[in-house]
Amino acid sequence: MIRCPKCGHENPDNTTNCAKCHVNLQYVLANLEQLQAQWQGEKESAAFAEQNAKKIEGLLVTTTPIIQGKIITEYLGIVSSVAVLGTGFLSELGGSVADLFGTRAGGFQDKLNRAREIVLQEVKEQAVQRGGDAIVGLDLDYMTLAANMLMVSANGTAVKLSLQVEEDSK
Repeated sequence: MIRCPKCGHENPDNTTNCAKCHVNLQYVLANLEQLQAQWQGEKESAAFAEQNAKKIEGLLVTTTPIIQGKIITEYLGIVSSVAVLGTGFLSELGGSVADLFGTRAGGFQDKLNRAREIVLQEVKEQAVQRGGDAIVGLDLDYMTLAANMLMVSANGTAVKLSLQVEEDSK
């Protein structure tokens, strides 16, 4: 029996690929050290993502340079992301029909919303990786690159925050 170094599954001796995770057992055994380092990195990345998912989800993002009731204690640098999405034939067709009748182009709107979600998620992840509590001064830009390509970019500043201490009025 050959135990798969990646997943630990027991495979018959004449097996080429692991029955559970499908890696090539001969290649894995020949390159074990290198692959174990790679797998460790993947596990650490997955653990980081899981550990920080709540931080990323709850990260405060604002277009303003300040946050009421909070003090910016440290600027952690610019965070930015770009998403370019093709609209596809059906979106183009739907957009043409919407233009003709003066209605909303749902396919294009869906693409723009998806691109916005992507860039916001990416800047939040960057801010959390830097130890940030929020992103201030966020700017979203939308543009067309070609007849069927839409781009959304996001730029902001990752910051650390503390609660504002109100002074007693005398």
